[in-house]
Amino acid sequence: MLKNKLDLRKIFFAIVAGFLSAFVIKIIISHPSVELLPDGIGGFSMLFSRVVSSDNSHSNILVYFILYITLNIPILIFGLKKIGKQHFIYSSLAVLLHSIFVLIIPGELRTILQLDQIDNQLLMAILAGLVMGYAVSLVYSNGFSFAGINSIGGYLAEKFDRKTENYTIAFNLILLLVALFLFNSFILVIYSLVYIFTKSLSISMFYVRNKKVLLQIVSSKGEEIASKLLANTKYTCTIYDVIGGYSKEDKKQLNMVIYYGELKETIKMIKNTDPESFTTVLEVRNSYGGNFDHSRDD
Repeated sequence: MLKNKLDLRKIFFAIVAGFLSAFVIKIIISHPSVELLPDGIGGFSMLFSRVVSSDNSHSNILVYFILYITLNIPILIFGLKKIGKQHFIYSSLAVLLHSIFVLIIPGELRTILQLDQIDNQLLMAILAGLVMGYAVSLVYSNGFSFAGINSIGGYLAEKFDRKTENYTIAFNLILLLVALFLFNSFILVIYSLVYIFTKSLSISMFYVRNKKVLLQIVSSKGEEIASKLLANTKYTCTIYDVIGGYSKEDKKQLNMVIYYGELKETIKMIKNTDPESFTTVLEVRNSYGGNFDHSRDD
């Protein structure tokens, strides 16, 4: 039952994120009055669609739809091999929903929401970045993604001990340089950079994966909890002998540093092992050694 609920929750967030991300593409970015490009695979798809479709917005969206799905298929298969089946299933769902929503969201929604009354491209770039960043944070927080260049960048970062951002920034810079060459528009590059920067800030605000926390777990089943955590996570822990102040019983205190994004599943494991355990969560500014020697926010 719990597994089914978890699946339904992921499907729900995939739908929400797919709609929001498609809204940004269809209602804001693809509109002729907005001169900017998204980043990553979406940016490449949008760039190509503008080159081959000229000012025909319907053809523009259709080409974007075909190219976005086509380019993400090998990336999704790559994720299946390197990350796992669950990530593949929900990432594929997110990509598919995004693509379908891009096709079916009515362009009239722009008028209904009075976005056509905003003639400030800077505001539109910021709005697009905020909404897209929130959509991306939804899928990241639930353990999957929109595939795209970030998935490849994440793998390369793990393999070659570099920041993921190094690879995605390089790709996006090349994309913008090509756009500058094709359209001879510095305005497009400037507002695209504003969009990308705002999106990054939005993801950082809503998705706190890189934030570390210290768990202090007090339990009479400390050894069992330690075995469970060591078997199901990549982290180790330190165990202390303590005495309950009220019960005067001998207990164990476990100290363990993890990423915030892994907190929910870790707490669930602890509670399943000992419902009477007491866990304190403290924010960690940084940590060194063990699995954090080459941490994701170095």
